[in-house]
Amino acid sequence: MLYTAEQVATLMNTIQEATQVITQSAPVLDPIDVKIKEQTDKRIAERMAIAQQKIEEVARINATFQVILEDSLGAAASEQIVRMLDKSRMSNNTFHQFVGAYTLPGIKNDLHKRNLLMVVSAIYRLKVKDLSKSQRASLRSIVKYHTLCDHCGNIAKELVNRLEIQGIKM
Repeated sequence: MLYTAEQVATLMNTIQEATQVITQSAPVLDPIDVKIKEQTDKRIAERMAIAQQKIEEVARINATFQVILEDSLGAAASEQIVRMLDKSRMSNNTFHQFVGAYTLPGIKNDLHKRNLLMVVSAIYRLKVKDLSKSQRASLRSIVKYHTLCDHCGNIAKELVNRLEIQGIKM
């Protein structure tokens, strides 16, 4: 197959352009740009580490809640309650969706279990939500007074103690 002069010239130009693109070195960064890039990379790494720690802590909290609630509510109900709490946490930290937990079978007409859910919700919000001082004080008050009762607050006390043992402070 024979090429015309124009085709050869076009091919040569294409080859030269391709080799220029390949041989171009990365742009040399200014020392200030290098410093900015290093600082930015460091901040991103720190934020990623903090986010990873929060994810791990929430996973531990969810597992703890589920294990403790299984004894009194059963496996299916405890799993559903923890799922509802986690879903509420992920939806802009509004716990309005958790209200449905009070109507679950076996909980709807049992005052002790409803009180337990109120304490569980308060503890969960204390653990995973950024709160103002007044909100935090209100939730701590709920936990404090509901854990005083030997009958109603026994499970809540166990939950608080287990979380403190795991290093998750109230």
